[in-house]
Amino acid sequence: MPRHGSDQFWAALVRVPLSQMQYGDLLVFDGDGNGRFGHIAIYMGNNQVVQALNPWQPIGVTPLSWMSTMSLHPYAARFYAARY
Repeated sequence: MPRHGSDQFWAALVRVPLSQMQYGDLLVFDGDGNGRFGHIAIYMGNNQVVQALNPWQPIGVTPLSWMSTMSLHPYAARFYAARY
């Protein structure tokens, strides 16, 4: 898996519309128009995400609505784990 969030988003095998988000999907915010994103969060279900809001705060779970001032990309990235 790539180190940077934007690269992780583009490396995902599946991208789904936000209406189909599932637990564990990557959400990306504030795109620059060139495929790079300023913020990444992981969808936790129930309209909540886990994220680091800035380098001075710990990682935490917050409502997705807290991100309303940021531009949410219309697709979420999904990685599937192999099931045996």
